[in-house]
Amino acid sequence: MKKHPIKLEGLWTEGYSLDKHVESSTYLGEDIYGNASFCTKRTFLGELMYQLKYHYDFSKIQEITDVAVDFIQNDWEILDQIDGILPVPSSKKREIQPVYQIVKLLSDKLGKPHCLDFFEKISTEEIKNLTEDEREKVLQDGVKKNRKLLKKASILIVDDLYDTGASLKRVTQLLQEDENIKNIYVLTITKTKKS
Repeated sequence: MKKHPIKLEGLWTEGYSLDKHVESSTYLGEDIYGNASFCTKRTFLGELMYQLKYHYDFSKIQEITDVAVDFIQNDWEILDQIDGILPVPSSKKREIQPVYQIVKLLSDKLGKPHCLDFFEKISTEEIKNLTEDEREKVLQDGVKKNRKLLKKASILIVDDLYDTGASLKRVTQLLQEDENIKNIYVLTITKTKKS
């Protein structure tokens, strides 16, 4: 399987990204509209995520999930330690949310329950173009927890792309406030270079 796991440090018990998002990006100059143009080479998983998120190729969900399942079961070996799977709420409204689809399929393949509305994004502002301080503020006020755990549990939080880690940090903080949380594991499909 084409993955190159990267350990993610944070508030969580343990976390990984399955690979970098981009291998290389070469500046080509400006296009006819004056926009910067790049030749970008993505990793295997980076290309799958790009096709899924920006070209709506939902057939890529199966391949992405297969790599994640293999990592969880055979490399990370935490299957027996997780009791449920939760997605990070998306910052952009889409008819079909890629990370939710990945979580649903992961849940089926791993035999672990999931909940897609445990967290809710209440801010409609996209955070990817904000500064780190602005992101923190938007996420602090813009994400809420809709539910609570009914019994002691260790949770796997899944996100598609790790950039600054601000979204994961916020949902981890909210989950840590739950009296029934034991351990929090984090898995992202890819990670940007700047993070």
